[in-house]
Amino acid sequence: MTQKQKAYKIGLLRQLHTSLRYLNLYKNEDDLYREFLLENFGVKSSKDLDIESLKNLVSYMNFKAPLVKVKKSFAATANQTDYILTLWEKNSLNKDLFSLLSFAKKIIKKELQSLDEMSKDEAKKLIIAVSNIKPVKAVNNTNYKGSK
Repeated sequence: MTQKQKAYKIGLLRQLHTSLRYLNLYKNEDDLYREFLLENFGVKSSKDLDIESLKNLVSYMNFKAPLVKVKKSFAATANQTDYILTLWEKNSLNKDLFSLLSFAKKIIKKELQSLDEMSKDEAKKLIIAVSNIKPVKAVNNTNYKGSK
């Protein structure tokens, strides 16, 4: 992002947080605001929005335009979850799903009942972490004489 784009985004964020709807509805209701952002844009904070989404949100918050929801899905894809399972089977010592979910909790800082509960970004983080696990290799040390 260029300096001009960063400055423009900061200006949009200022407009957002001084808009009529924000001041009347969300300023004192942070949980409600975060839920609104997550439901409509898939983010927990307005700073995570791209410029187009911010422009849309500012117009909506100033009662100038209807809200255009983001149409893309934020849930992890089947390919991502399958790839995580494949990597886990290949690289981990404990091959069971419980161990994978425990590992995932450490990486993405979120309790999961299944991999389908992850977002795409969380799945990306988990893929990187699981692929960085070094698979255990058998050691054949013929020089070992044992203890006497």
